[in-house]
Amino acid sequence: MDCNKAKNLIADYSVDLLSAETKKDMESHLAECESCAAEFEKLKSVMLLVENLPEMEPSDTMWSNIHSIITADRKPVSFLQRLTDLLNTSKLRWSLCAAAVILVFMMLISIFNKPADNSVSIASDNSAYYMQEHLIYSSTDLFSDMAANNFKAALINTNNESLQQ
Repeated sequence: MDCNKAKNLIADYSVDLLSAETKKDMESHLAECESCAAEFEKLKSVMLLVENLPEMEPSDTMWSNIHSIITADRKPVSFLQRLTDLLNTSKLRWSLCAAAVILVFMMLISIFNKPADNSVSIASDNSAYYMQEHLIYSSTDLFSDMAANNFKAALINTNNESLQQ
């Protein structure tokens, strides 16, 4: 048995919860390992201290207070009141403000960052060669095939537009 496993089982060993086989392994480990044996002795001393503590009974008023809290009639709280209470927490309020600022920022970026036209331009005369190479090397990748098909469609559209002009 290694030290990590022994340290995880020391508490169970101290109250005799281990199986006979595991108990035997634990005893042999404790006999061999000074570190785990010291850990077990510390646990035994703490358990001895706890066992020697005087038993304390809670006062009668404590039990009656707990009972009254449990059995007290609670007033139903409206949904609007719960929502107001939730929004009054400062962490949530700041989180919502931050989310709103980010959302507005993203909307502004999307509005002002539109391309001049929606046409696709192919920059190189070697597009057909690149397309063919891409199709060869990505024949088993679904997403690459989709990209290749979109590229091919853009290439065909560009060629058709150049022929019409």
